[in-house]
Amino acid sequence: LFFRYRDFRRGFIAAQLFETLRLVGYETDGLVDCLARGEELGARCLALRPQDFASLSSGSRQDLRFYLTGMTGGRSFSRRVAIQDWESESKLSFAAAFPTATENFNQRIREARHNLLFLEDLLQSKNPLPLLQRLEDRRHELEVMVARAALQEAASRVFDFSAATMRSRLLQHLPERREYLQELHDHWQLDGTLAHFGVVLAPLEESTRQPDSNEQQAFDDFQQLDVSQQAVVIRAVLEHLKEVSPDDVKGVLRNQTKRIHELRVLPLERDLDFEMVDLLSQQAGDFPGLYLQEVTQRLYPVEVARMIVGSLHLPNSLDLKGNDDRRERFDMLRRLLHRSAAEEAEFRRLRDWLWSDSLAADERKGQDGVEHVYEPVLRGSRGYLQELEGGAEGALPLELLFSPPQNGSDIKLALDAGMIQAAEQAIRKVYAETIDRINEQQPPNIVKALQQFDPQQQKVGFVIMNVHTGEVPVLVSTPQVTRKELRRNYDLYKDLESGSPLRNRALGGGFYVMEQPNPGSTFKPLVAAASLAIDASTWNRRYICEGVYTPRGTSTPIKCDSKFGHHEIDMREALKKSCNIYFYQLADDIGAGALHELATELGFAAKKGVAKDSHVGTGNELSQGTRLEVGANYLMDLSRLESDIKMRMRTAIGQAGVRASPLQMARLFGWLATGELVRPRLVLEGGGASPARESLPQPAISNQTRARIAEALSAVVYEEGGTAYRTEFPADWQIVAKTGTAEIRGSIPTHAWFTGYFPADDPQYAFAVLCENTGLHGGQIASYILKEFLLSSEGAELLQ
Repeated sequence: LFFRYRDFRRGFIAAQLFETLRLVGYETDGLVDCLARGEELGARCLALRPQDFASLSSGSRQDLRFYLTGMTGGRSFSRRVAIQDWESESKLSFAAAFPTATENFNQRIREARHNLLFLEDLLQSKNPLPLLQRLEDRRHELEVMVARAALQEAASRVFDFSAATMRSRLLQHLPERREYLQELHDHWQLDGTLAHFGVVLAPLEESTRQPDSNEQQAFDDFQQLDVSQQAVVIRAVLEHLKEVSPDDVKGVLRNQTKRIHELRVLPLERDLDFEMVDLLSQQAGDFPGLYLQEVTQRLYPVEVARMIVGSLHLPNSLDLKGNDDRRERFDMLRRLLHRSAAEEAEFRRLRDWLWSDSLAADERKGQDGVEHVYEPVLRGSRGYLQELEGGAEGALPLELLFSPPQNGSDIKLALDAGMIQAAEQAIRKVYAETIDRINEQQPPNIVKALQQFDPQQQKVGFVIMNVHTGEVPVLVSTPQVTRKELRRNYDLYKDLESGSPLRNRALGGGFYVMEQPNPGSTFKPLVAAASLAIDASTWNRRYICEGVYTPRGTSTPIKCDSKFGHHEIDMREALKKSCNIYFYQLADDIGAGALHELATELGFAAKKGVAKDSHVGTGNELSQGTRLEVGANYLMDLSRLESDIKMRMRTAIGQAGVRASPLQMARLFGWLATGELVRPRLVLEGGGASPARESLPQPAISNQTRARIAEALSAVVYEEGGTAYRTEFPADWQIVAKTGTAEIRGSIPTHAWFTGYFPADDPQYAFAVLCENTGLHGGQIASYILKEFLLSSEGAELLQ
């Protein structure tokens, strides 16, 4: 339900009465007062005589005749002429000159009260204010707009600017802004502070400039006034200008009243009942100024994966400008008497767009995610029927142009809402239980790690992917907010650096420094695979781990997670116990080239991410324009890895030189499971067809290598000494996985990872869990999230 005051004041008797009394200088308490005391105030209006019009401008006299005509008996031509004759010739009051006027007026007042009460009963609004009071409040809002716009137009005359230019210069942060205000203040002989005048002239909330303390205080003071008081303040300035600078304000109030009352349509109520719609549709004449508009809505029964599903927004200024440009081009082509073949084709395309696909200013469109990429598919088109050439009178048209309306099509996602909710519940439960569990399991010297852990900071990315199809039923990022919370608190969220719910941690992009997704030890199986591809005998190669290691050519030692070292250790044990020093030395032996080549082939150098579900025929990426994946994956240049031995070693354990999203890590472990690198698939079907998917190059890995790495990663979970052994996964789940602890820098709490696949004997799903800035290792928290999820009824479906 929308409200347009221009039509309301022209057609609703209480508004006509209010405007009539205001024209002759009689103050009332507004629309509510005029309806309540209608007969009394109406008698005052009908007592007007022609001489009461003498001091009014011609425009005001015309308005007064219009309202008197409407209030007392209709606007037939003969009646309008009779009222003009009365004004120019008679000395009688209006009521005396038109004997039926009083009864007609009183009858209309009674009908208006009845209709309004009936409408309020049907409306059943949650708003406690009566409908007419709400309309009165909207009128006051328009009063403020009109008065301020009139004052700005007056200011533009002083500087010989257009009103738009004046407004722009007052709102923007320009050095001369204060000079403009000072010159106006002096020219108009105003009292008061410059800051207060600036706020009255140009509202702070619309400005792009940073206010000083005086402006902010003046703005706060002004905002304490209700809208009717604000209008009085601004109108007082206009009244003052009529005395000191009449040329600046001549006609401005009437100009802006006409402009704003014609353009402004204000929303009142949404989700109306059928009875209300039926009444306003069939008896629109009884409720002037109230309009129905059918608005399409996208319903989201389950609030999951908001950043992937996306959202809608009204067209912004760029959208509207693009629409205007295309309409101008269409009008230009339409006016041509002769069009070339190319111009004719363009004309037809633009005509079809204008009639069936163009967006109105109040029509929502996809802003991001699936809603954005698949906007044309989801929305459909209006269709049209145009008569190009008419026939003789009463005959059928000779030529019609018809395009049927098209319903929007469904988009089917791989995401499973139930599983996502179960995963979010698992995250909440594990975070709540972690402190008590670690206190029970770990010796006192390890419990100090909990000093950095905050169970309320649930910054988690969790992905599960089908290793054969790439379908992603689980893609979770926490913290998560609903659309309602996002609309209410967006300004707060957008300024957050750490813990922002606007980041998708499963896709990893747009991270703050302390949240950079280094994969930690979950990267070690890739290094093992690169080594075994060169020489299968490295599986049995043994290195000595004494807890610290000094790379050749350097003097600064680097450490292992084990303070006392793992002693002599082979690749299987190094993966099981996550020995850093083993992989330092292995990376040094195989060289930067092999490591960099395999990591590149597996997608770690893909700077824009890997979730590229193409829209049919356009090549748009799901993460386009959203920064969902931008910067998530990173691999240091080969030349740097070759020249810097310490960087190469730290890259081999996932602590530097490489970053990866949970989605990318799930791909890596899917490849380790099957030997096939798949493209993640979030959109299964759009517009009745599966999105086009390019084939991927397949990095080679032998069955022997996969089997050996799988054996070592099974030991991580099921053998004592394995870094996920304490999680106590059921043996029949056959989890194959690697824990990881990713250092960031300085005292920033570490990330905890758990990545892998299941079941070992017939891999179906790969997973990755990233818990940011917990200060814990993967086997203390991330592994428990997977276990808790698989214990749920939804997660258990993946084990069947």
